[in-house]
Amino acid sequence: MHGFSAWIFRSIFALARILFILGVAVFYVRYRNLRKKKRSLNVSKWRSFHKLGFDEFEIVKLMSEDNVIGSRSSGKVYKVVLSSGAAVAVKKLWRETKNGIRIVGSEIDEFDVEVETLGKIRHKNIVRLWSCYNNGDNRLLVYEYMPNGNLADMLKSNKKSLLDWPTRYKIAIDAAEGLSYLHHGIVPFIVHRDVKSNNILLHGEFGAKVVILELPKLLMELAKGECPCL
Repeated sequence: MHGFSAWIFRSIFALARILFILGVAVFYVRYRNLRKKKRSLNVSKWRSFHKLGFDEFEIVKLMSEDNVIGSRSSGKVYKVVLSSGAAVAVKKLWRETKNGIRIVGSEIDEFDVEVETLGKIRHKNIVRLWSCYNNGDNRLLVYEYMPNGNLADMLKSNKKSLLDWPTRYKIAIDAAEGLSYLHHGIVPFIVHRDVKSNNILLHGEFGAKVVILELPKLLMELAKGECPCL
């Protein structure tokens, strides 16, 4: 009888040990899958298209209403000075609801496709899109910062005397080359749809770059045998 009780005890102990090991294994597998899922979500939130010296945490921390440098129909633009001393322009997107109240957009798939295409653009006369952030509640576009602002504001300011005719001619050529690249130099091509002096930005030496701030639709109608009205 004593031997039978000892056998029962050893059996229960062995079963408990097996169940413990199985429990640890199941926990480990679930934990690893959860980490993979979390990692994939983080990657989808923050995407960089160039080698960067900053991340989304620094960008979000430094965004302030005091640093707003523009407001458009699709969002606000902030100037963010990084800890390195460099500056970037950050656009926070919104969209309109049916009742006209502005809220942050959530069209994640469309946003990601368009931004991925814009992030691949490499041209000296197109403002670079450094990175984007999208978690469904917030959508941020991080662009290179152009210290002389846009052409419209420059022409209205007391600095317009700096824009002599040779400089204005160079600005026109730079902008035309940027637009030509968008229309003919990439596949699928991009039609800007909002070409105006506000969207022509000037760097320190008054060279011009076209900026894409309104996230235009990427036109692929020609591939379908259709011709869009430009």
